[in-house]
Amino acid sequence: MHRVPSLPHLVVLLLIAAAASAVADFFFVTRSAWGQCAVTAVAGVGAIVLSLRWLKVLDDRLHARVLAQDGGDWSVWVNGVCVGSIPDRLRAMFQREALHAPELITQQLLNVLKTLVTVANYLFTALPLSAFWIAVVGVAFYPDEIRTLLKETSSIEALSMYLRSELVPITVLSLVSCALMFAIGYRFGLRNVYDEFLARTIRQYCNTPAEGDVTLRPERVQSLESKQAL
Repeated sequence: MHRVPSLPHLVVLLLIAAAASAVADFFFVTRSAWGQCAVTAVAGVGAIVLSLRWLKVLDDRLHARVLAQDGGDWSVWVNGVCVGSIPDRLRAMFQREALHAPELITQQLLNVLKTLVTVANYLFTALPLSAFWIAVVGVAFYPDEIRTLLKETSSIEALSMYLRSELVPITVLSLVSCALMFAIGYRFGLRNVYDEFLARTIRQYCNTPAEGDVTLRPERVQSLESKQAL
């Protein structure tokens, strides 16, 4: 039996549709207003359909694991110490509970919005500083080019056209810098609420009050490692 999506789930679907529509409008520009509306609508509806399909497939797989009798067990490791084991069907039940929990998706949405605000604050601070130091380096090493650029953008109209022409490269450069910072471990405050819920639930199942990194390993792999150690 499939559950009806809650209000937070519907909000997420609408946000996904809006993002897909914005991307489609950016990459697929038509001359007709009706054509542009059609592109926006197709992108939004397609994103919602694909998201619902993905959720259904994921829910079906978790439900099948819950019903399975021979799914095996997982050994639970907290901070490098084995504290117990958990059946795969019980783990799948916890994952399915997290997938359908409205409070978790609400917390994740708020955290994502907070992260976007943090990224925006970073960009509003970093971009002016970057522009200042680029100007300093340009004046020091390329004075003739800077003088020519200042002459070409001496009027408001010319400056506006120049900024518009440089808007896409600046945006791409900003996104790339944020992606690189995220890749090296700077998360801008982003949290995985689902992983935190699953880790807390599994620790409670194993009667382990200590917080820390939770790692799950298949019991069969763990048995092979123990035999090799002997």
